[in-house]
Amino acid sequence: MVRGHWTPLHRALGLLVLGLYLLWPTAVRACSCGLPTLEEAREKADLVFAGRVVDPGYELANGLLVGKVRFEVLALYKGSVGKTVRVDLYSWGFCGFHLLPVGEELLMFAINDEDWLPGPNYTLDLCSRTNTLKDAAEDVRALGVPLPLARREASGPVLVTLVSLGVLACAGVAWQLRRWRRGDPSAP
Repeated sequence: MVRGHWTPLHRALGLLVLGLYLLWPTAVRACSCGLPTLEEAREKADLVFAGRVVDPGYELANGLLVGKVRFEVLALYKGSVGKTVRVDLYSWGFCGFHLLPVGEELLMFAINDEDWLPGPNYTLDLCSRTNTLKDAAEDVRALGVPLPLARREASGPVLVTLVSLGVLACAGVAWQLRRWRRGDPSAP
């Protein structure tokens, strides 16, 4: 045999090996994983809820499609959140989560990924049981009675505004009482 020369037999064998390699069934494919049981998914998740997309909020960051999706919480099965919650979704090419339209209703199994940011930073594992509510009806029944939603305390700018208005109202009442006691004729 001349070096670098492929005979018809070599070509046929090469094509046969390549064909078998491509067609041979394998247990693992890109972007696939075994679906956990409901109990496993609930145990792993920090937050389990039924929610409706109210703000998709997608952006492209460093080649990744990142969704900062805000959900209206319809029912809470694990964790503690108020009426809305943000869940970050990531997509690596064909792997990951697809764009979610406003109004889409899902049963979510989110994890709190505090390694990235402090505080609640919910995201999804590609291998969770997250699914549309329509397709997760059996899981919803098995999860049972929802938990009450957490009452959100006023914080940040809202709290400052409320305290400021309270102080101004008290100062106005005190000023009016002082004028009234002095007998100011213009006081009501």
